[in-house]
Amino acid sequence: MPVLKTISKGLAFVCLNAFYSGRVGALPRIKEDGVIYRACNRSDISNVMGLFKTLNNGGEASLFQRLVYYIACRRFIYIAERETSEGFEISAFLICYFTKRDIVERTIHVNFIGARYGRKNTKAVLRLLRLANEHYCSSGLVGCSARITETNKASLAIAAKSGYRSIERYCDPVSKKYRHYMLYMYEKSAGEAK
Repeated sequence: MPVLKTISKGLAFVCLNAFYSGRVGALPRIKEDGVIYRACNRSDISNVMGLFKTLNNGGEASLFQRLVYYIACRRFIYIAERETSEGFEISAFLICYFTKRDIVERTIHVNFIGARYGRKNTKAVLRLLRLANEHYCSSGLVGCSARITETNKASLAIAAKSGYRSIERYCDPVSKKYRHYMLYMYEKSAGEAK
């Protein structure tokens, strides 16, 4: 029975995101200071998932998350890349999706932010967040949500620096670790992020 429940929840997640991804357009392409910020293409997904696994201590996205990323990569995965002697290399990325709570609150969930070479790409991560926030705001959403483990000080610092505020502290029932549910709310009238 737990397997059927997992499958039905996973399929519901895929359907929810497939439906609501159509409400946000593809992420914009912008070049600044030698960095290209752009939507992920399907051809980039294996590179992004490999980097995700490396930065997530070997943890992989679930089958259902990967299916959502494949369906809506241009709307949910934003990458920063730099030109190297061997071509272009992804230096940072941001992955989003919708949860049921996000649909109710008209937000989008920032699932993971990663940067190759850590602190060297902090500026790219902050810019990715800002560009994604502006894009999602222009799509009619009112903010972004994030869930960050309390021991992940680097992610908490980047979120705080980007304007996210902790709304709720809770103990995750699976990991038994304390996490913060954080929100970044957009300015409603001007169309710009706060």
